Amino acid sequence: MPAHLNFSHTIVMINTSLAIVANCGLVRVIAKHSRPEFGRYKYLMMLFATFSIIFPLFHFVLMPGCHVFGYSYAFFVAGPIGDYISASVGQYLILYWCLLYNQQLILIVFHFLYRYIVVCRFHLIPIFKRWPIRLLLFSYVIIDLSAWVGLFEIQSWSLRGNRAYIKSEFWQYYNINIDNASLVGSLFKANDTNGVERYMGRDVICWMVICTLVFYKFCIMVWFTMNIHRTLKYSLMSHRAKQMQTDLLKALIAQTACPFILEGAPCIQCTICGFFGIYVGSWQNYGFVFVSSYPLMDAFSMTYFIRDYRRAVIDRLKQTFSSASVESIEEFTPPKALYLAS
Repeated sequence: MPAHLNFSHTIVMINTSLAIVANCGLVRVIAKHSRPEFGRYKYLMMLFATFSIIFPLFHFVLMPGCHVFGYSYAFFVAGPIGDYISASVGQYLILYWCLLYNQQLILIVFHFLYRYIVVCRFHLIPIFKRWPIRLLLFSYVIIDLSAWVGLFEIQSWSLRGNRAYIKSEFWQYYNINIDNASLVGSLFKANDTNGVERYMGRDVICWMVICTLVFYKFCIMVWFTMNIHRTLKYSLMSHRAKQMQTDLLKALIAQTACPFILEGAPCIQCTICGFFGIYVGSWQNYGFVFVSSYPLMDAFSMTYFIRDYRRAVIDRLKQTFSSASVESIEEFTPPKALYLAS
């Protein structure tokens, strides 16, 4: 493998390890230092932090790679686990890895929905406690996730059916036999029966629908943000309550920006380069440096913007450093000095 690929994998392993540790600590902070006013939103934040443990852990084990060549892009298993699993199992694992991104976006949408109801439409709380509404929301999640996985699988058919298109690239850069490789991606342009290179309608449509699934969620989040901000601006609630709601909104905005910028941007760049035939090759793997860092940034943003959690972390750090300094002083203080001090 190229040297820069090994270097990017090293950074990814560091990022994922730090993200797992940081989010494990965040779950504990949320459980112990959340105000009673947070209500059940505390559990939604804990769920989000738990997801930010699952994603980097799965990413660490799978260590996906990406290659952009010609009018195609391909995700594949680049980690050591690829030597011990079949191509079909690897493809299912990559599909699940792709699913995790959409799963997080849906979770963020529910975060915004919760905040919108609590701040702007408090009278709707009894309605959302009804089982038909809960079943409707559950159905929405299943349909959206199923569509996401189905579209990624369908657009991968063309690439898997034309493996020779990227065979030399995979052998040159990764020493991988493309016939046995796990592939999820797209071949946007190929020769038709007359030998004329044309865009593949099925792949283009799948790509456009996937982008639509991301874009509509972004629009919903923006709409919720504007309405929550407007309500808080003119609200007559107490200063303490308004401050708490503002902190939660800021943390949620930061949590939204992290996956959209750090994971969404590299993936969009990858597909756009594949669509227009812009060669990136194995250098696309550097995008995973940003992808692997967003769970860590999520933990930092939630800790920073929610002052109760920030104070808890700062107090804990102060206690740790003060106890460490006391131990070091006692260690280097001569016994005679300790006796005189007593």
